[in-house]
Amino acid sequence: MSDYQMDRPRLATAKTKVARLMQDQRWHSAAAIRRVGGSEGLRRMRELRKDGWKIIKRRPAEDSGSWEYRATWITRSPLLGR
Repeated sequence: MSDYQMDRPRLATAKTKVARLMQDQRWHSAAAIRRVGGSEGLRRMRELRKDGWKIIKRRPAEDSGSWEYRATWITRSPLLGR
């Protein structure tokens, strides 16, 4: 069994957690996304984009080095049971 095959369930779980966080269509910090999706939470969010989710980003404050993210359109997603 390859490393990918062994890691796939864990990665899918992290992606589901990020999807559940983002489904409220509110702004979420990168730190909040990492809290639910682990150290690669932002990567899981980018996977949602590849799956058809529309996710936008903004800087929460001028001269801020951080970003916030918000889902504005969500595809039918088996991750969310729909």
